[in-house]
Amino acid sequence: MEIYKPVRPAKKLIEGFRGLATSTIGNVLDDMKISGVIQNIKPVCPGFRFAGGPLTVKIDGILVRPGDIVVGDATGIVCVPTDVAKGVMNLATRFDEQDKQAIAEIRQGMGFTEALQKYAKI
Repeated sequence: MEIYKPVRPAKKLIEGFRGLATSTIGNVLDDMKISGVIQNIKPVCPGFRFAGGPLTVKIDGILVRPGDIVVGDATGIVCVPTDVAKGVMNLATRFDEQDKQAIAEIRQGMGFTEALQKYAKI
């Protein structure tokens, strides 16, 4: 008898994606020319976030393999392939931090156009 043991991403990697917006992760995937944005499905609980997933499925043309990171929020769902997950997480975290810095500077009086020039990925 063979017992199936699901491939799971490292807990630290999954935790690194928690709290990142799917739009930010999707932008990173787009920049890397990787299909991963699942457009025709939304979570049923708008305030719910999740990460992880041990199943192989095809959703909206995107293959979700064991070990891939699946991240969802109220705006949608993205699938990050295992082999690029760490890089995507690092870039998405950096862009998220830049967004927060830009928002803070705009609140302090910086113009939106100036913020766009300073923070190219907002």
